[in-house]
Amino acid sequence: MKKVVYCMLLSLLLGACSSWNYVSIETREPAILPLPADVRNIVFIDNSLVGQRDSSNIILLNALSQFIRENQYFDNVDVLAETEGRINGERLKSIRDSLDADAFVLLNSFVMSATKTKSGNHQIHVDSLIAYLQVNMSLFGADGQILSTTPLSMSDSLLWVEVRSGDDYYLTEPLPSGEELLKEITIYTATQLEKYFVPYWNKRDRQYYTDGTTQMKQASAFARGSNWENALEVWQSLYNENKNVKKKARLALNISLAHEMLDNLEDALAWIAKAEKDYSGVEVDVEESDYVEAYKEELQNRIEAFKVLDSREE
Repeated sequence: MKKVVYCMLLSLLLGACSSWNYVSIETREPAILPLPADVRNIVFIDNSLVGQRDSSNIILLNALSQFIRENQYFDNVDVLAETEGRINGERLKSIRDSLDADAFVLLNSFVMSATKTKSGNHQIHVDSLIAYLQVNMSLFGADGQILSTTPLSMSDSLLWVEVRSGDDYYLTEPLPSGEELLKEITIYTATQLEKYFVPYWNKRDRQYYTDGTTQMKQASAFARGSNWENALEVWQSLYNENKNVKKKARLALNISLAHEMLDNLEDALAWIAKAEKDYSGVEVDVEESDYVEAYKEELQNRIEAFKVLDSREE
C-alpha cells in the first residue's frame, strides 16, 4: 500500500513539473512574388501620374533598389527615374534594349498621409503621429507582357509617440517632421517591399515539452544551449523506451523540432506526422493539438519554400 501511495505521489510530482519551453528560429522564406529564374536584370520605373511624382517616389525606388542590390540576388538592379508620361508594353520594349532588362517593376502610386494628435495635461504632454501609406506596383517581363495579373499592393501604417514635460522627453524621442518623416516612411516601405523580390528571414516561435525527470531536464539543457544533436539523442532514446502514448506524442514533437533545428526538414516532417498520429489517441488541450497541426503545416511550407529557393539559386 505504501509503495502504491509513493508511486502516485511521485507521478503527481513529476506531472506538476511538466511544462512547455519556447524557442525562436529564423527561417529563410522565398520572395513573396518570386520572379522567374532567368530574370537577372531588373529595372524599377516611376510610372505614377505626372502630377503625383515627387521626391518620395525617387527616394523609395532608390532605397528599394539598393536593398535588393545588397542581397546579390540579381546581376543588375537599376532605377529609371524620369519618363515621359505613363509606361505601356511597347515603351517597355524600347527601354529594354537600352538597359538590357529582363523584367520591369513599375511604381504606379505611392501615397502617404499623416495625422498628429495631442493629449495630456499642463504638466505632461503626449503627442502622437500616425502615418498611412499605400503602394501599388506592376511587374512586366522583357517582352512587355505582365508577369503578375495581380498588381503588387501594400497598405500599412506607422505610429510615433512623444511624451514630454517642457524640454524633457520621457523614454521617447521628438516626433519626426519634414524630411525626417519622409525618410522614415520611405525607408520602412522599402524594407517591406524588398520581401516581395528577394528571400528574407522570418522569426518563428517553436515549443518543446519537458518534465521533472532527470533525462528530460538534461535534454532541455541541451536545447537551451542549442546542442540539438544531444537533445535529439535523449528524446529519441526516451521515445523508444516509453509506453505512455501521450508522452510518446510529445517526445515525437520534440524530436521533430530537433530535426528542424538541424535542417533535416524531411525527418522533421516525418516525426511530426508520428506525433500527430499519437496525439489522435490521447486527450490534450485544444491549444496543444492545434499547435501540432499548425507546426506540421509550417514544415510542409518550409519544404516547398526550399524548392523555390533552390530553383532560383542553382
